[in-house]
Amino acid sequence: MVDAPVRVIRLGSGRSVTIGAYVKAWRTVLAADPGAMFRGSPCGWHGAYETAGESLRQFRAGMVERINRHLPGYGHGRKWDPEWQRAARDVSRRMRDRIVTRHRDCPIEFRQRLAERLYRDDDF
Repeated sequence: MVDAPVRVIRLGSGRSVTIGAYVKAWRTVLAADPGAMFRGSPCGWHGAYETAGESLRQFRAGMVERINRHLPGYGHGRKWDPEWQRAARDVSRRMRDRIVTRHRDCPIEFRQRLAERLYRDDDF
């Protein structure tokens, strides 16, 4: 039988902790008074003291960073292209302001949803 790999989280200070220890620390800091002092924090030195409020801020910042870093395909693909973003923003503005919009100026993903509000060149 092969042992399952131990999952760890690397903290901003460079230390690695198991997920169980990380969750236990989160719960401890969440339950504490924001002004309570803790030795060690996610991004601080191991022996330094931080308030619970500062530690919680660091925990949340690390969580957000991990979420954004691990999204598959984050920043890749045609929808990240500035031209696609501009076209989507323009169609959104036109629909909001009830401006008549051509079918070909609308990104493909929105054409079916907005079909009754778009027109083709041969409609007039």
